Parts: sequence; C-alpha cells; structure tokens
Amino acid sequence: MSAAARLAGRATPVVWLVAATTAIRLVYAAVADPLGGPDSQLYHDAAGAMADRGIGARDVPGVPWAPAGYPAFLAVLYEVLGSAPRLAVAAQILLVGAATLSAHALVARELGPRTALVAVVLLCASPALLDASATIMYEPGLGAGLVFGLDLVSRAARRPGALGMAAGGGGILGLAATMQPKVLLTGALAVCWLAARGRRWTPALACALALALAPAGLALRNQAATGHLALSANGGENTFSIAWKVPGTDLRPSLQAGAECRRLAARSGHRLGHDEVFDRNARLFRCAVRWARSHPGGAARVATFNALSFWAPAFEARDPGWLRTASLIAGALWTAATLLLLVAGAAAGLRAAPWGTALLLAPTLSFLATTMVTVGDPRYRLPVAFFYLPLVALGLITAARRVAGGRRPARPSPAARSRSADPPHRPG
Repeated sequence: MSAAARLAGRATPVVWLVAATTAIRLVYAAVADPLGGPDSQLYHDAAGAMADRGIGARDVPGVPWAPAGYPAFLAVLYEVLGSAPRLAVAAQILLVGAATLSAHALVARELGPRTALVAVVLLCASPALLDASATIMYEPGLGAGLVFGLDLVSRAARRPGALGMAAGGGGILGLAATMQPKVLLTGALAVCWLAARGRRWTPALACALALALAPAGLALRNQAATGHLALSANGGENTFSIAWKVPGTDLRPSLQAGAECRRLAARSGHRLGHDEVFDRNARLFRCAVRWARSHPGGAARVATFNALSFWAPAFEARDPGWLRTASLIAGALWTAATLLLLVAGAAAGLRAAPWGTALLLAPTLSFLATTMVTVGDPRYRLPVAFFYLPLVALGLITAARRVAGGRRPARPSPAARSRSADPPHRPG
C-alpha cells in the first residue's frame, strides 16, 4: 500500500468524526440564540451597516471601538446569504470544522498522527467550541484563521523556496489580526519561528510583509472613516481593566484606579463619537500605566487573576449554596488537570519535537501574555484551543503510558521527530 493510501486510510476516521461533530453543532445552532453571545448584537448591527453602506462607511455601530475585521467577515456572509444570523452561524460552524481538519494536519506533521487523533477528539468534544460556534462571536473565526495561517507557515518551513505558502500563512494571520490585534504578537513569533527553523530569511520576510497587509488596510480604513490611524479604540479601556471595570466586585483599595479612570470607564465606548472614543481610549491607557506604576503589587495581582481566569472553565458558578461550591471545586480540578497535562505534553514535545511544540506554544503563550495585562476571561482562550489541546493530548498519551508501566514518555512519531530535526537549510 502506498504512503498516500495509508495516509488516506488514517484520515478517514478523522474526517467522519469532524463531519459528525459539525452536524451536531449545526443541530445545536438551530435551536440556540445566534445573538446570545457577548457583543453578538454589536457585531450583527455593525455587519448589517457594512453590508448596506460598505466596509469603509463612517457610521458603523461599534466600529472603530471594536476592530472591524469580524464585522467585515459577517458583512460578506450577509451579502452572500442575506442578513440572517443563523445562516452566518452555520457558515461559521463549517469553518470551524475545516479548521479542525487543518489542525489535525498541522499536529500530525509536527507531533505525529497519534497525538493528532487524540487532539481532534478533544476539539470535537469541547463544549466551549460547541456553544461559541452557535452564536455570533469572533472567537471561532479567529481560531480558524490562526490554524490556517500557522498550518501554512509549518508547511513553508519544510519546503525550500515556498514563498507563496509563507506569504499565504502570513496573510491569513494578518486577516485574523483585524479581528483581534493581539494576533500580531502571534504573527511576529511565527515569522521568527520560520526564520529560525529554516535559517532562510526570504520566506520569513514574505510572511512578515503579508502579515502586515490586512492590519495596514484596516488602519487606513479607520483613517479614512474616522481621521484616526489605528486598528481599534478599546485597548486602553481593556488594559488592567479589573482595576475599574468589574461590576459587583469588591476590589481592595490598592486595586482601585483613580476617580478619573473610573469616570472614563463608566461611559460606554462603543456609543461615543469617533474623536471622543479615541480620546477616551488614549486617556484610559495613560490611566492604566500610571496606576500600574504607582501600584505594582496591585498590577501583579491583576495579572495573576487574569491568568487564572484565562484557564478557568468556560462557565460561571452563580448558583447559591452547595451547587456553587461543587461547581467551583469541579472547575478548579478541571483547570489543574488541564494545566498539568499541558505542561507534561509541552515537556515531552520540547524533548522530542522542539520546533513543532514551539509553534503550538506560540499562540497559546502570546494570548496568555496579552490577557494578563488586559481582561481575564476564559472566552479569550477559545481561539487557541486548536493549539493547546494537542499538547494536552500529548500529555494524556504520556500519562497513559506511564500508568501502563512504561518508563519512557510518549513521543511524537519517528517521522515527526526526523522532520523536526531536519538539518537547517541554507539562507536563500
């Protein structure tokens, strides 16, 4: 049997699993509220305005307070499918299914087919992906863009002269950055990874230039529509936002920002005029910097809280009494198990396939780092599920082998190890 036939035989169960999961998600989306997610109504209204008046229109609700990338993506879907959120959600679910197959290819290439198979099972079983994919939320589309982009970057690293593939990966990451600017950090790490792995600067340069195209276009769009050259106007509001923006939270005095910060944050940014929202954003960023400098201990506690929130389960325990306590205990155990398996998988991967493991860690760590200084919320972990769950899968395989009595940890397949240890190419 040829290698292609063997690969097709291994991929068939994965394709069927992803197809079945996609069908279940479509059924769930048919009964869920497509506008039930955080900011869903804002994105729906912005997309409708863009579909009616054009992506470059000046009076788009919520833009540029929020980045215009996801509303523009929805506007394209609305143009094709009509202004029907439920149909847009169905297209989003199909996109997540394609991203899962792309993640399988990426992980199989870098860490081996067994880890890739377990990773796909974890992705298909994810209740967070099930719920988020059924609503108008940018996180599923952002995750898909990350997967498609890094998959192409991984392929480009193995093919000398693959400039088009490197540029394609960078371009897709740039499109993802128009949905959430923090992707630019992930893109920069991907460019460095590509340059270091192949020791060929031309593909890395092509990737970097393509990465900058879509964000530059968005900044110019905002310049033309609002007079401000920026990707969005909510970064200042989000920086250390727990210091002034957590309703119902009894913060310690050392965590509370000054009266000016709290007054500015109390106003709804997406309802302000263009000049006012950019001015508010800049002033809130200066507030955050001053507060962090004057309260370094408070800033450290906020960063720790945000990091723990990033890894928390994607549900909130609001029920009184024993049910709340049980939910919190279950959530703490779930978080601890996930982190232990993630660390074990990353350690095993760094020993056996360091390049592939580093590529999977890049988006996870960059999103975690930006979350620590902005807003702590488990939904911001969702786009990088395609990258940390494969490492959790490798940790599960490692733990299973140890429990079964094996002394050596699970490692990626010999083919993956040999590919990871490919000799560097000459600079081109």
